[in-house]
Amino acid sequence: MSICLFYSPSEVEKTALVFAYGNGRKTAAVIVKNNKIDAVAVKKVSDENASLIEFSCKGLKFYGANLYFAVDRYMGRNIRKVEEIRKLTRGKSLIIFLHSNSHSKLWHDTQTNQRGKNLEVYITSDLFLMRRKVSPPSKQSGVAAGLTL
Repeated sequence: MSICLFYSPSEVEKTALVFAYGNGRKTAAVIVKNNKIDAVAVKKVSDENASLIEFSCKGLKFYGANLYFAVDRYMGRNIRKVEEIRKLTRGKSLIIFLHSNSHSKLWHDTQTNQRGKNLEVYITSDLFLMRRKVSPPSKQSGVAAGLTL
C-alpha cells in the first residue's frame, strides 16, 4: 500500500512521510510510504480532524482528504469543512476519506441514526458516492482506507 489514511494514529514506520496537524489529539493523518509519490500538505484547511494533501505520481495529480467527524461536534460544522476543501480543490480530482461517527444503511450499517440521515442528505444531494462492499475498519487497526498507485 502506498498511501494510508488513519484516524488516531499511534505508531507509524519511521521511513514514511506523515501528515498530521493541529495542537490537540490528532485524529486524521495521511501516511505516504512510497518515495515515488510526491505529497504536499495544504495547511490552509488541515487541523486535528482534517488532513488535505496534494499527491503527484507518474503524471497523475489529485487531492486526498482524510476527515474525522467527532461524535460531539455539530454535523453542519463538519459539512462546512468538506465544503471548504471542495471549494479549495474545485475542478481538480479529490478523494475524500471520512470517519463520520454516523450510522446509515447507505454505507452498510444495520440502522441509520440522525447523524447518518444528515450525512446521507448531503452526500446524495451534492456528491457522488461510490459504493462497494467492504468490511468496515476496526478501531483496533486504526486504518480508515488505503490506496496503491
